[in-house]
Order: sequence, then structure tokens, then C-alpha cells
Amino acid sequence: MTTNITAAMAQTDNPGLQLAPGTGTLETLTFDGAAAAALDASLILPEGWLLTPDDSADAAFAPAEIFAGMIRRFLCYDPQNRDRCEIEIYAAQILPEWVGLASSYAQILARLWGPKKHGTLPHNPDFGEVLTGGDWRGVPALTRISVWRRGEWLLISRARYRSENGDQYQPLLAGIVGSLQFRAVDFVDPITAALIADPLDMEDGKIVTMRPEWWRDPGFATPPVDKGQFKFWVDEADPLRNSGAMIATLRIPALPDTMAPPPEDRMAAQAADSLHFLLINLLPGQTVTQTNTAAFTLGRTEHAVFDRTYVYKLDFTDSGLVGIAQVTLVLTRDGRLVVSVVITRAPLTLDQVAPHLHATWFENQINTAVATFLAERSPFS
Repeated sequence: MTTNITAAMAQTDNPGLQLAPGTGTLETLTFDGAAAAALDASLILPEGWLLTPDDSADAAFAPAEIFAGMIRRFLCYDPQNRDRCEIEIYAAQILPEWVGLASSYAQILARLWGPKKHGTLPHNPDFGEVLTGGDWRGVPALTRISVWRRGEWLLISRARYRSENGDQYQPLLAGIVGSLQFRAVDFVDPITAALIADPLDMEDGKIVTMRPEWWRDPGFATPPVDKGQFKFWVDEADPLRNSGAMIATLRIPALPDTMAPPPEDRMAAQAADSLHFLLINLLPGQTVTQTNTAAFTLGRTEHAVFDRTYVYKLDFTDSGLVGIAQVTLVLTRDGRLVVSVVITRAPLTLDQVAPHLHATWFENQINTAVATFLAERSPFS
């Protein structure tokens, strides 16, 4: 059957990660057992391409301990040019206690399927891609890794093609990836359905973070009430307690319309102080050196006069462990400062990626809660 499916597609300037409507033959991806309800899908392959079933287990990522299992289920290719481009389609069952963003899974896969970095594109929390590269069959190649999370299952596409043939295969892959549609449009994500609404109440509203039941208040953090509203969490599903988080709101004098936002160095100092505050509450007595390594914005400035995220390396003197932290500051013109902090173990090796994978997902839950709170306020408040 020949068809042409068009839909609203996210776009990027990276030609290796673009999406487009597919043109060609509609093929179905059918899975077995519990994966079927989540992953059964269809996509469009170019005329002449073959879709062949496979059943090869992949244990390469076992050290990461983030998958209950990973199996290659299909191969897609043009039989006349299989040495130039080939797509492998995998099904992977995740561990809910380590649930992550789709783009984070793609980045972990790229550690072994790359390792060169050519771009990451998180279309949304449950669909993300990475463009990586390396040698394939003895020649330089690029690899487009696409990950869709459907509850406790991942659908993974690993598309490899010769770098010298990029102009031919990049638009073709844009149509293949862009055409994928899941059969169950009413699929209910059991992980999302089980999340708990955890509000931080303020006199002018609330910030409601949707958290899994294992991110809990540790009970021993008691910040001063007169300093603002605070909430702490620790990932108790991790026996080593690698990850913790905080959200806080503070009141400062309102900024008149004619006043510029606070200077960058002042806000950077506030970020450093906020991180230190979390560390002394969650990890009292430990000596930690915090080093700012990067800063970026989440692009929510239409709802705030200042919005910036700071990244830190954490060196723990006693244990020798290396951690990573992200601190986000959002300031509204009427003087509402919202601070969120997430700390976790740095993913230096494959067997250390799980805490960071999950903490990044929880950080997105906090950011979503803050963005919702901001959207409910005046854009100029």
C-alpha cells in the first residue's frame, strides 16, 4: 500500500535530525507480549526497502542497569545498497525506578553506538534523538538514534549511513522517523499515571510537582521558615541515595518596569548559595567543592525577567566521588524568585549513568511545574 502521511513535525537546523512526512510503503511493526500494547506501530519506508524480522538480544548496555531487556526486532534496508544505509529497530523494557527522558536514553546509547557527538534533539520528554558517528563497516558513518518512551517500554531506531552519502540518506531518514505512528493512540503511561501531586503552597498560588512515590521528603532537612517556602526530596529507590532535589521560593523587592534585571554575577552568586544550602541540609558534615562549568537558559523569559540554569561539578573530598548539579533561577518582576536544585552522581562511566538519567527526568518534572506556575501569572509579573 502506498501512502503519504503528513503531520505537524518539529524542526531543527541539524539536517541529520530533521523530521518530514514519509513517502513510500506503509509497514507495520508488530511486537510480542506486553510490548505489543505499547509499541505496535507503523512507519513509511521508501519504495524497494525491506522490513525483515529479527530476534537478537543486545547485552552491551547491561552494565548500565537501566534495561530489563533489549532486543533487536527488525532490520530495514534497501537490498541494493545495504552497505550504505541500514536501520535497526529495538524494543527495550526499562526499569521504572530509573525512568528517564527519551533524549537521555539516546545519549546513553550513543556512548557505544557513536561516540562522536553531532547533536541532541529532545522533541518532548517521551521522544528524543541523538546524531552520533564513528566507523561502520570500515568507513566513516553517521548514526541517527531515535527513542520513543511508551510507559515501561522504549522503541529505539538506530539508523546508520555512510557520511559520504549523507545528502541522500538524511532526508530519507527524516521521512522514515517522521512517519512513525503508534497503533494505540489512547495508550496510558503507567509511570505517569502513578505520579503524585506534591504542591509547594504560596500566598499567590502553588507550584505542583508531579513526582513518583520514591522521591520523598527526607525528613531531616529543616530550613528556616522565615526565609521562604522550601521543599526537599531524595530518591529513595536508589539504595545509595545518589540524587536529591530542592525547590524554593523567596520574596524580594519588586522590580519597577524601568529597572533592568539583576546582573548576571549577582544571580550566579545566588545559584551558588542555593546549591550550598541544599548540600548542607541533605549532606551535613560533608566537604564538597562546587565548580560552575556551564550556564544556559530554558527560554521562558516571556514569563520572567530572569531565567537561567547553572551547571556545577561536585567533588566530594572524603569519598572521592564526583557529582553534578543543576540550579535554575526564575525571577518575576513582582519579586517572586523560584529556585530549583538537583544533584546526582556524575555519569562518568556506563555503570554510573542510571542516577543521572533518572535525576534529569525528575528535574524536568520540577521545570514543568515551574513553567506551569509562570504561565498562570501575567507575562509581565
